[in-house]
Amino acid sequence: MKPIRMLSAPPVELDAPSRAYRLVVPLKPPSKNDVKPDMGITRMGSRLVPTAWLRVKRLEEAWERALARCPESFAPTGRRRVTFTRVLGKRERPYDVWNLAGGLNSVVVDILVRYGWLLDDRPDAADLPLPLQIRGDDPRAVVTGPATIIVVRELNASAPVDAVADEPADPAPFYRGKRYAPVLTRFTFPDPAPGS
Repeated sequence: MKPIRMLSAPPVELDAPSRAYRLVVPLKPPSKNDVKPDMGITRMGSRLVPTAWLRVKRLEEAWERALARCPESFAPTGRRRVTFTRVLGKRERPYDVWNLAGGLNSVVVDILVRYGWLLDDRPDAADLPLPLQIRGDDPRAVVTGPATIIVVRELNASAPVDAVADEPADPAPFYRGKRYAPVLTRFTFPDPAPGS
């Protein structure tokens, strides 16, 4: 007989001074391919319903059952950073980073807003960095995969977003099963010469 798995662990307060919570959800995060429209039509009684709509509704229902509501003591008052970490199962392959971010933003972030973790998903209310993907044997994984770890952290309104210490950056994220070192480039434009 298979052991019964909890849908989600209750939110754990990480450290009181920084006002952060960690949610561990034993669900594989949705990808952008899971929520993209397709041409399929399903008959529900006498109605024709797009298949993609049904697929998105099933994903939303599963995540709504799995996520906990925000505690009253942590009600949002300002900007927050939400860090997603996908914990891969033994035989799972990593998603494309943009595919993973698109699926999380279109399903999970909206539920976090509805459940009171975020004020809104606008850039001035939520900082959503690119999600990480780690194996279950990684020391940063608090659970074996497949699972999703969500860290919601209160941001100081006066501090710039880049200056806030958060989850450690993945030194070599996955891309198509291989490790690569990301290249970050910041473009700066020179000031125009006076009088031009």
